[in-house]
Amino acid sequence: ASFSLIGLGAWTHVTTATLHSAMNWHLCTVFQFADELIGGTNQMRFLGTGRGLSNLKEVALGLDYDGDLTRSVRGAIEQTSEFASRYDSLRARMLHFQDVLARQGPGVRVFSHRCVFCSLAVGDEENVVAAFPSQGLLRALEAELDASSSAQLFRIRESLMAIFTENGLRSLASKVKVA
Repeated sequence: ASFSLIGLGAWTHVTTATLHSAMNWHLCTVFQFADELIGGTNQMRFLGTGRGLSNLKEVALGLDYDGDLTRSVRGAIEQTSEFASRYDSLRARMLHFQDVLARQGPGVRVFSHRCVFCSLAVGDEENVVAAFPSQGLLRALEAELDASSSAQLFRIRESLMAIFTENGLRSLASKVKVA
């Protein structure tokens, strides 16, 4: 799974560089078009529309559902599905564990006793222990997980799924065709 994630990261870098190049040429053409429209041109060109159309065709080919780019994205998404499932499961279990401990934790006294573990895990303003985070171990662990590379890879995967699969790809391709 870790090799798949490393591969996904490397592939994402290469793919975005390819799309960046095509979009960069397209934006350059748009700026050239605007410059020639406002300031005129000394050359006998028709406002750069031929190059703009060529650039849009390259972007459309890159976004084709059966093209190499989208096929590679789908393959990477399939290879990282187990990672995503486990990451979602970890987050759900942490949230559930935190919720259970909060219900039994600092504010609850059973037979005039307080659960020290619950207080350390979810945090207790009344009983702060110097060696432990004041917000609680679980919240500190959650913050560490949010800042981790696994969270970033999960977000990248979710973004790829939103853009390069079914409805997202259809929407993006139709926007390119309209442009």
